[in-house]
Amino acid sequence: MEAGSIVPTLLRLRQLSAVYGCSMGALICRTSDRAPDIANWLAKAIDGLCDADRVVVIQQTAQLTQHLKSSTRRRK
Repeated sequence: MEAGSIVPTLLRLRQLSAVYGCSMGALICRTSDRAPDIANWLAKAIDGLCDADRVVVIQQTAQLTQHLKSSTRRRK
């Protein structure tokens, strides 16, 4: 499926989406590593959270990002 040599049936897509806990659309869409696409995905992911939970997610993401940036510098 990943190479595009076979096409899964709708039933198989439904089964895979249940196994991986995602939508069928997520299985057939390509992901992007472009920053605007990732930002859009994150915005959709936190949409619907209450303000307090959204703040927690944003703070945790910022802290994790800073940690990863500093640990990447140490590894170079």
